[in-house]
Amino acid sequence: MDISGSFIFSIKDKRLNFKNIEDNLHIEPTKLIKKGQMVGKLKNFEAPFDIWSFEISITDYKNFFNDLLNLLELLNPYSQYIKEISLNYENVTIDCYLRTKYGQIGFQMDNKIINKLANLGLSLNYHILSYGEAAD
Repeated sequence: MDISGSFIFSIKDKRLNFKNIEDNLHIEPTKLIKKGQMVGKLKNFEAPFDIWSFEISITDYKNFFNDLLNLLELLNPYSQYIKEISLNYENVTIDCYLRTKYGQIGFQMDNKIINKLANLGLSLNYHILSYGEAAD
């Protein structure tokens, strides 16, 4: 089964303190968006939040949780800070975007990943997108 996609750790709120995030989370963001900035492919949508995000692409489509584990290991040294900002900002989470040709997917997440998510105090949201084909 071919799967593509990414995992995105993001911090969202009406007003983020980007300097504080930079000083405490020593990870270079993939994307910074300021509330009111025009976003989207056509730049026709006004961002309702400030967003700090770090994205990693899925490189191991046979076991894409290896890529999630890599992200969690990167975030682990900052677990205390992540827990603190989770209380102060509207949304601190990881989003998983999966794309498949057929939209037929099954997976298992092991306890190691669940424990690391719990240690960071993060939820994991799944967005599964299909290219609209069907298999028998």
